[in-house]
Amino acid sequence: MKTKLLGLFLSFGSLCWAQSPIESFYPTDNSTYKMLQSAAGIDQTNTGANTSWNFTDLVQMGSSVDVNQNPTANQSSTYPNTTKVTKNTSTVGLIISDSYMFSKELNGEVSITGLTNPTITMNFSTNNATVGTFPMNFGDSNTDNLAGNYVYGTYNGTLSGSINTIVDAYGTLNLTIDGVASAHTVTRLKSVQNISLNYSIFPNVGTIVQTIYTYYEAGTASPVFRSTQTVVNVPLQGIVDETTTVLEKFDGVLGQSTFETKHHLAYPNPMQDLLSLNHDAIDQISLTDMRGRTVLSLQKPAQTIDVSSLEKGLYLLEIQTATGTQTQKMIKN
Repeated sequence: MKTKLLGLFLSFGSLCWAQSPIESFYPTDNSTYKMLQSAAGIDQTNTGANTSWNFTDLVQMGSSVDVNQNPTANQSSTYPNTTKVTKNTSTVGLIISDSYMFSKELNGEVSITGLTNPTITMNFSTNNATVGTFPMNFGDSNTDNLAGNYVYGTYNGTLSGSINTIVDAYGTLNLTIDGVASAHTVTRLKSVQNISLNYSIFPNVGTIVQTIYTYYEAGTASPVFRSTQTVVNVPLQGIVDETTTVLEKFDGVLGQSTFETKHHLAYPNPMQDLLSLNHDAIDQISLTDMRGRTVLSLQKPAQTIDVSSLEKGLYLLEIQTATGTQTQKMIKN
């Protein structure tokens, strides 16, 4: 079971010199990320004030997008207290998958109400997992219990556990991705979730331990870098210490669906069944997926185009007009 649980970012509040507070739990809507891998692995053991991390052999393997949504009526009923849904769509090779984090925010206090992806659904309806109250600063920490139910394949039952969060470090993050180096002044949040799964009358038939490190630059809601390591043990299915690691680097924010300037020639973004062009003199368009395949190419296109057959994921839209060529990132929901 390769489990990617959508990361529960984190929390806290004492003041320290030279560190920036983490202002928001939620990423900027339509934030895009490079999904990365490291042959040697990355060392995140450094903690404390004025520390540094060097992740220098990163290679892009895919992409992902975060979208914040209001809960539907069904989601509100299924995950009580939910006020926001954060959807993450990842594209790695031929695999496109959606994960959802359901949460509640009240006066800055954030709690997780549920998590779901194609492999497992966890509903914290019995006891929401409280993360903390934003903004948060270096040294703040929070521990809370969680409880509810889960569905994993043909198995379902109850779950219980805890979430432990701490803003444990700040300093300089050095990244090298595909040979391109960058340095960032960051504050780091760490979250550890320990979850026990119960099946029928049998307690603790499996465990999930997820450790998330999230690095924030000053003044940004979206993390500049985040890592999620999930360790799964389900002995009944022969799964022992199965570990999955997800690394992501912030890449930008997709254009919004209000196109008031000449820089936005296509909308809505994200698109669903139809794509509209905000220009009546386009010579040619082409749409390329993250695997480099041209999935759509049109000469003198109509101003509304049917894209319902496209797979979910991130695309590059190239638009040619008499005045030049523009490339725009688009997401398909």
